[in-house]
Amino acid sequence: TTAVIDEADVAYQLPNLPPKVTSIAMASAETDANAAAVTETEVESTASAPTSRGSGKQTITWVADDPNVDSLRYTISFRSGSRAAWVLLKDDLAESTYEWDTPTVPDGRYEVRVTASDTFANPAAQGKSAARVSDPILVDNTAPVLSDIKSETKGKDVLISTKAVDRTSALYSFEYSVDSSKDWQAVLPSDSICDGPEESVSFTLSGLKPGVHQVALRCTDASGNQALRAVTLTVEASAE
Repeated sequence: TTAVIDEADVAYQLPNLPPKVTSIAMASAETDANAAAVTETEVESTASAPTSRGSGKQTITWVADDPNVDSLRYTISFRSGSRAAWVLLKDDLAESTYEWDTPTVPDGRYEVRVTASDTFANPAAQGKSAARVSDPILVDNTAPVLSDIKSETKGKDVLISTKAVDRTSALYSFEYSVDSSKDWQAVLPSDSICDGPEESVSFTLSGLKPGVHQVALRCTDASGNQALRAVTLTVEASAE
């Protein structure tokens, strides 16, 4: 007699495979307050020092998956440059996003490493992990420096000049406002293009009424940081 097997049960366990971090992105977490108009009080309070408008907060996001569909926990580390030691930023994260308060570190280029682990979803000593390192990220929370501000009055015309320097980013734009006006007028640097860390600007204001005027100068770098200075000048009344 030949035995016939009608049914068989086979027990097996899939091996635990490591997760994978497929991408890392970083974007500025700016607020609407950064675009607020400059008031007269603000001009006066910042006339002698640069001002940074950026919040400095950067949102790190990443994409990760697990072949076994295990739940993942994440650890974020950072380092300055590509050879420095890794510094723990945050661990035991369940979400794939984190807001980094970058004013807590000096300006410069950084790398961010995201490590994904399925340890909590597996028996002891069977958890797996994997990491990915971001492309270099520029952290710049320092405003440009406006210096050597000069004004020369000729009748109702006023020639204003200044220089700007940024130690980390390229300069992005120059603007001025007269007597705390909300209307900012853009001006080009002397070489007609704003693309370097050092630029010079000169422009002429025409048709100012006799009396005392305040001209606010605003310079913005490529990271969104702004310097604000002001110069006070007097236009004399024409002799009758």
